[in-house]
Amino acid sequence: MADQTKLKTIQQRMEQLGLYCPVPPLVHVVSAPMYALLCVPMHQVAVALALKTDEETEESVIEDLFGIKNIREALVIGEEVADLPVSECDAIALRKLLVWRRPIDSIIYDFANDTINMFFEVANDDVVEFSKLIIAKTVVSIAQASGSGWFGMGAEASPEQNQVIASICSKLALDQSPTACVVLDKLKENPIENSNAV
Repeated sequence: MADQTKLKTIQQRMEQLGLYCPVPPLVHVVSAPMYALLCVPMHQVAVALALKTDEETEESVIEDLFGIKNIREALVIGEEVADLPVSECDAIALRKLLVWRRPIDSIIYDFANDTINMFFEVANDDVVEFSKLIIAKTVVSIAQASGSGWFGMGAEASPEQNQVIASICSKLALDQSPTACVVLDKLKENPIENSNAV
């Protein structure tokens, strides 16, 4: 019964994030709305620089003068979401996370990651492992698409992205998942070892 109460709370929190969740998530399978929630960390990595200060955000705009980096990010995010059974209304809600990139948005990402953790506490082990793999795959894809260097060219994640990825790994215990670790190792600099973030 406690699990049902927690699942109902997770459902309510997902709806607060703008994700359509008509019934509480299931513990033995990843439901469509839950796939959308698992995409939120990828968006957090995409806006890593904007989650810092407005001054740093202005610097990133100058670095990406023609918007090429943002285009690459948008394409990868679109591909990753399209590969998952995310409904159109949830995909729209996810896109809205990218419209305004402000430091205050870190509260939204913390809320989403806490909600994912709540799901991990009640879901079956194989579902948790699969979910961690999805998160690792999507954050690595976006980091490689919008990494350091002019216009985001190159597969090396930026220092800001490494910090955000390290924070996600810590909060969601991705480093305790063998399959997630294999994917995370694809980054040239391991974000867990090389970042100052916790």
